[in-house]
Order: sequence, then C-alpha cells, then structure tokens
Amino acid sequence: MTPLRAMRAFFRISFGWLLFCLSFLTPRFHDRWVFIGWHKDKDGEVFADNAKYLFLHASRKPIESIWLAQDERAATRLRARGYRATAKHTLRGMWYALTASITVIDAHLMFEDWRCTGRTFLVQLWHGIPSRKIGAQLAGSYRSPSRLLEPHVRRSQDLVFAPSPRTAKIMEEAFAHRDRHVEIENYPRNDVLVRDIEGADIDAYNVPQTGRIKILYAPTFRAGGKDPLEGWDMSRLSSLLTKYDAALYVQYHTKTVLSLGDAAFGERIHYLGGKDIQPILKHFDIHITAYSSVANDFLLLDCPIIYDMREHAAYESTGLQDDFDALTGGPSARTFDELLHHLERALAGDDAFAAERARVKKYLYAVEAGGASGRVFEAIRCHASSSY
Repeated sequence: MTPLRAMRAFFRISFGWLLFCLSFLTPRFHDRWVFIGWHKDKDGEVFADNAKYLFLHASRKPIESIWLAQDERAATRLRARGYRATAKHTLRGMWYALTASITVIDAHLMFEDWRCTGRTFLVQLWHGIPSRKIGAQLAGSYRSPSRLLEPHVRRSQDLVFAPSPRTAKIMEEAFAHRDRHVEIENYPRNDVLVRDIEGADIDAYNVPQTGRIKILYAPTFRAGGKDPLEGWDMSRLSSLLTKYDAALYVQYHTKTVLSLGDAAFGERIHYLGGKDIQPILKHFDIHITAYSSVANDFLLLDCPIIYDMREHAAYESTGLQDDFDALTGGPSARTFDELLHHLERALAGDDAFAAERARVKKYLYAVEAGGASGRVFEAIRCHASSSY
C-alpha cells in the first residue's frame, strides 16, 4: 500500500469510528425506518430485493420510511414516484441513518453503513436462500485481522429473517447469531410472485415478449468474473429454441454485470442486464440455474428447474452448503450436452421432477409466498419495541 493510500485508509477508518461513537448520542426517532439495498449495475444502484419490497410496504404505513440510496440518481428515481429517498453519502442521508430507530439491510453490512448503527435496531433480511456458504460459514470470513479495521463484520444483527428452520440455521452460522433472534418467515420479495405490488416496476424489467416458451438462465457469480455462458454452443442452443418456439433470457449476477458490461446475443437469446428480476419471474416457464438463490424463489412457481453444474468442482472447493445435494429440485447437468438434453425434455413437456420440487420447497419454505412483507413489518415492530 502506498503512503497516500495508507493515509486515506487511516482517515476513513478514524472518521468511521468517530461517527460510530457519535451514533450512540444522536436521538433515535421510533417512527423513522431506513432501508439500504445492495444491487448495482454499470449505471449505479438498482432498486431491488427484500429491502425494496419491505420498503414499498412500509411506505404505506404511518411511519417515516426512507430509502438510503447508493447514488443520487437512484434517490431521484424513487422521489419521482413519491417515495422518500436520499443518497446515503450526503449530510441528509447520514442524519437519517444516525436518527433512525430501525435499519433494514439485505446483504452484508458495509463499513460506510456501520458508522451510523450505534443505537439502531439492525434487521437482516438477506437476499435469498444461499446455495453457497456465506459469512462466518467460510473459514476466516468473519475472523478479521483487527476489530479496529473491520468492525462492520462484527456488528450483531438484532433480528434476522429466514424462510425455514433449515435456512435459520444457515443464518445463525453465517452471522454468529446464536445469541439473537431468527424469525421464520417467507421473503418480502416473494410477495410479488403471487400479486401485483405498487412500485415493484421501479428498476424492474418489462415482461418478456419473445418465444412461446420462456426460459430464464440466472447463474450466480463465477470466480474471476468469468462469463457463465463460456463453453455454450450458441448455434445448437438457438436451433433447439427455434424448434420449440422458445426464447432464453439471461440475467447475470450483479458482480458479473459490473465486470462484463452489456452483452449481445441472437434472436432467441436475450440479455436482461442487472435490473430487478422478481416482478417478471412468474412469466418464465423453465429456469436454468447455476448455484443462484433465484432457483429457490422459482420453486414457489412450481415450474421445471435445471441445475447447471458444469463448474461444480470449483464451487465445491469454495464452499457449498453441506446439504446442497438435497436442495436440487430438478435434473443436474455436468456437461453442455447434458444441459441441452434436459432442456429439450423440459421444452417437450416432460416434467419428471414435480414431486422432487415439492419436497425441496417444503424443506426450504415453512411459510407460503404472499403477505410476507406485512408479517415481517409487524415482527420488526414487535421485536424493536421490546428492545427500546
């Protein structure tokens, strides 16, 4: 590290600790909630995931709900639709964070957000049921070399939500959370799978139009930011799609979107970019997944799922959940030929894994989709009020 970078890091950490100490002294307004997202694309923040859908619900309640955006453009889009939002790096944004009684996140807490969490009630929604190990489940992940330099990874989450006892165990391990409360409830983002939600269209895709049968390919992030479509024979795939009047829609993980940028495919293969997929998930007939939590959301729609496991050895070496094999509700493909074979069977209407999907769904979800935002909102109010 150069002397200049070391000096910048010193001032950043010093100011962070100063602000954190100050955050214990600022007033906390009981009716002020702030929400912080994590999604980005090449143009900035994308309004998405569990924090988004709980925010949309809370905005209809008699409380002060504020979205702390990663950039001013995202805040402007939300304000244009009548929602309260401000960029979190501004003085106004920091004041809201310092005076909110409840802070809602759905990803790892960042250092810049930790600075204002002294007396706030911190709620962790997370962003789906993980197939890979996360947080403290990974060796050394939450064992930072210094509590002074990385205090945000040590900050306790006051309330964590998980959709089943099995997922609750993951959250307990990931956040070293055994001394706190994990609430069993479906995810707020899954409400939009069963009913329309006002505001869900913000930063979301339009409903796909091409193809009688619509297929979603939503892989997770690959090490090094490699293209998940590497090794695919696009000519053979296009022929198969044409045969069944189908279209494939590709949504990359946020990190992959940032590293690869825009992509261009053929007439029946479309790149979705990095926007919110949840509102249009119900319009897809088949899902191909590569270790993404989107597949677990898709279980709620009871449609065929194909598991792309061509990179299984690489993901296994970096840490899959111990019961990963019990979480697959469809055929697994270790080669591209196998992937095409399973895809053609699904396109032809051969759905041999319906019972397996039902088993996995029951294992992962203790509560059906629909109405989760309201129940999560009330649970937060109940737990937060008892902590004051």
